Amino acid sequence: MWRCPDENQLTAYVTGQALDRQKLERHLSDCKPCLQTIALLIREFNESESVPPALLVRARSLAENTRAGKWNWGWAVATASACLLIVASIFLWQLWSAKTPRSTTELVAKNIEPPVSKAIPVNENTSQAVQPTRVEKPRVKESQTPVVRGVEAGPKVNVIFPREGSTVRLTVQTLRWLPVADATFYEVKLVTPDGASVTAQSTNDTELLLPPNTLKPGSTYYVTVVAHLSGNRTVRSAPVKFRVAEAR
Repeated sequence: MWRCPDENQLTAYVTGQALDRQKLERHLSDCKPCLQTIALLIREFNESESVPPALLVRARSLAENTRAGKWNWGWAVATASACLLIVASIFLWQLWSAKTPRSTTELVAKNIEPPVSKAIPVNENTSQAVQPTRVEKPRVKESQTPVVRGVEAGPKVNVIFPREGSTVRLTVQTLRWLPVADATFYEVKLVTPDGASVTAQSTNDTELLLPPNTLKPGSTYYVTVVAHLSGNRTVRSAPVKFRVAEAR
């Protein structure tokens, strides 16, 4: 399960924004927990057009079995085994660290230490040996904490409607995005391609209903959502470009 995609990747797949859909579908064909998450996301966002019918039926079936209270003992055993493996790895790593007297960086510093000349020059006037200049050992910084791959730094704002490059109907004027942890409120900005502001509104919800006649048929817009966090911090989404369909 540590190889499963995160919630952002599954949401992007349901909403049709995933880049590598074939890779995700191969994973979903043999991963029941991810299929259950897909079913919940489909029910949450009412997005099922981009999901293959066979995969959609299987996901909904797994979600119904989960709500009925069925317990998958196979996954429970796999999860417990994974936890035991992690604990054993940490314990063995601590034992190895305790038995190792010097770090790898110290050994590297020893290997790169420049040799000191063994010849001792003699001062002709004083007939005393001149002490060789002591060469300081170069200092090597201790290795910092390794960066864990696959973990993103800081929160992100993901707009789920409209999608990037999509064409929407004029009657659909509700903008939606995923919630951001620790967000106090959201600021939604809508501009035209030339940068002219159409509307800028604040809300505590994760969606915003635009006033009537805000969007014009046949026009292109860019929407950006800014999440205001505690401590006067902000995080914004990437600008999402969409077009309004022509009036019929």
